[in-house]
Amino acid sequence: SGILEIGNPKASMLLVFTNFSCDYCQDFAQNFLPQLQEDFIAKGKLRVQTIVLPLKKYPNSMLESAALICATKQGKGRLLYDALFATKARSRSNILTIARENEFDVAAFQSCLDTDQTKQFQTEQQDIITGLHVSLIPSFFLYEAHPDEDPTFSRGESITGLPSYPDLRGMIEQSME
Repeated sequence: SGILEIGNPKASMLLVFTNFSCDYCQDFAQNFLPQLQEDFIAKGKLRVQTIVLPLKKYPNSMLESAALICATKQGKGRLLYDALFATKARSRSNILTIARENEFDVAAFQSCLDTDQTKQFQTEQQDIITGLHVSLIPSFFLYEAHPDEDPTFSRGESITGLPSYPDLRGMIEQSME
């Protein structure tokens, strides 16, 4: 699907809509996600799925979305996710430099950025964004683990904007009771 997923596929899911130009999204990526990793993901209790919400006011959003999809295909989605949040320079050439420095298959990565399959993944992700009425970032949707259902289209608890970490942790813990 091209969606970055971290954690146990059978665990409860936190679906995160983000954009690499968003300061609150960066705060989530650099401060909250490592804490979620320690508190829930490493214990197999939570998985986090991430979708980039391309925004017109950030002209490289579509490129960044494609780059995350292509890095995920190479099993390096988390690495690129962290690298893109760590830099303000996210042009195509800078993204390719990140790929080279981190031993991506650069030819495949560069080709992937412009393929119809990548555009199809972006369209499918846009359908999820539209279906859940996401227009602000960061946005979070929490779904309990139901192995027989597609959680993307189930109803779960949602938050728009970055909550405090204790509030987010409490919401996750409450959903697991």
